[in-house]
Amino acid sequence: MFSIVFWGGLNKGLEAAENRIARVERICESAILPGRPGSINVGKAQMLISRINKRCGYTMMEMMVILVIVGVISAMAVPGFLMVMPRLKLRADARANLNYLRIARSKAVAENRQFGVYFDSGARQAVLFADISNPANATYEDGADSVIERSQVMSQGINYDASSFAGDCVVFYPSGSASVSGSIQVKDAYQGRLYTISVLASTGRATLQ
Repeated sequence: MFSIVFWGGLNKGLEAAENRIARVERICESAILPGRPGSINVGKAQMLISRINKRCGYTMMEMMVILVIVGVISAMAVPGFLMVMPRLKLRADARANLNYLRIARSKAVAENRQFGVYFDSGARQAVLFADISNPANATYEDGADSVIERSQVMSQGINYDASSFAGDCVVFYPSGSASVSGSIQVKDAYQGRLYTISVLASTGRATLQ
């Protein structure tokens, strides 16, 4: 039923547009002086232009067709957009955590001291810190180590999962290597999708899969 109304309205709109074009063509032809091809009666042309301008605009049927088309496109686009948004949020959160690891490694090399990242599952955010309390242990000590920055809290429903890092922490040395090899998952609890962030101890290289 909807398709019949839609195509019927579309055909009527197209017919109205064709009729308007035909009227404009007839009006333009009537402005040409008889027996003098290429010559135009200026006064009459101005009058006809005024008439054309008054007729410019959309008919009610054309407006209805446009509204129907916009409605159909919106109805098809919105569900797809809503399905994609959780994926985009998950990837953005995973990349934010990956960037914190890379920043920690860069700072350790540049400043010749240990920096690390602690994955706070309760707060659902990463903590970038300078490992000054007890560097030999290469761990994060809340209140003792110097917190450089905390990441934004991850999106609703996105959590850390399956961490193989001791104490949910990775420390980078001035050589660029890491305290431990391991991985941690950034997971969407609602849809089950996840990204895995891995660190290789020998090089300190962090990757996202």
